[in-house]
Amino acid sequence: MGRVKITYGARFGQRELATTTVIGRHWSCDIILHHEDVPLRWVEVRWMRGKWGWRALSREGDTIGPSAWLRPGWRALSTTARENSLRLREIATIELTDASGPQPYAVDLQSGRIVVRQPLHELLAGAGIQSWRSASGSAVADGSVLVVEGKPWRLHLPARAAVTDEEVPSLVHTDTLLKLDVGELEGAIELGGMRIDLSREMTRILIPYAEALTNEYQFEDAWLTRDEAHARWLELGGNPESPPQRLGWMRGKVKSYLARHGLADVDGLFESQRVGQWYGTRLGLSPDQVVLT
Repeated sequence: MGRVKITYGARFGQRELATTTVIGRHWSCDIILHHEDVPLRWVEVRWMRGKWGWRALSREGDTIGPSAWLRPGWRALSTTARENSLRLREIATIELTDASGPQPYAVDLQSGRIVVRQPLHELLAGAGIQSWRSASGSAVADGSVLVVEGKPWRLHLPARAAVTDEEVPSLVHTDTLLKLDVGELEGAIELGGMRIDLSREMTRILIPYAEALTNEYQFEDAWLTRDEAHARWLELGGNPESPPQRLGWMRGKVKSYLARHGLADVDGLFESQRVGQWYGTRLGLSPDQVVLT
């Protein structure tokens, strides 16, 4: 699960990240830093598009950190060198030490102790809860406070995932495999024994980005412009009456389809950002997760 190392003054420690984590001095923050020079609400760290992003909640010039845009208003945070830490002048530092996605956990509001997986299920069983879902229509919502044997616990649930006794499969898991047959226009996503077949149209929209990802020598860091992706899509039999702008709608359709089939973190399938003078899009997978035939 996502984790950060926080250093301020002579203090330091590791803290788990929820889907959205606000860090600052105010009592309502998820992680409270007891230092008079820390802003009431300093930064927000959020899981989105299969990655961690951050934004300053105080004066942005006071915070130094990674500058690559993840989406408008949010910058990317990773565990790679020079992209893993935020610094508030000489006062405090936040370093991302675990870039994996958020997992369900509960924190003891008195001692700060964290419980996950089986201990979490046992805790909830003690409160009479056998299963639960995320904030989208559930018995227990993200951020709920439960009192078990006299102790208050705050529950943190990944915002997109339905949580039960089994982990929800995530599209951005390292075991995800995207298989695409260019000749037959057939495709599927495989993960942990699960297989989701893709329609011909979904396969057609994925192939240009998969080809760029597996041939990075031809495309800079696998980014494709809208016109480049559209040209290849037409070569694969796409409707010539459909303009390049329609590709964004079709990518969204693929993500919605995967979400309906039970995958979490589907926003991580594609990444988009400005590259030079244009906007580029690429697959959010690694080359070894893609099989083209």
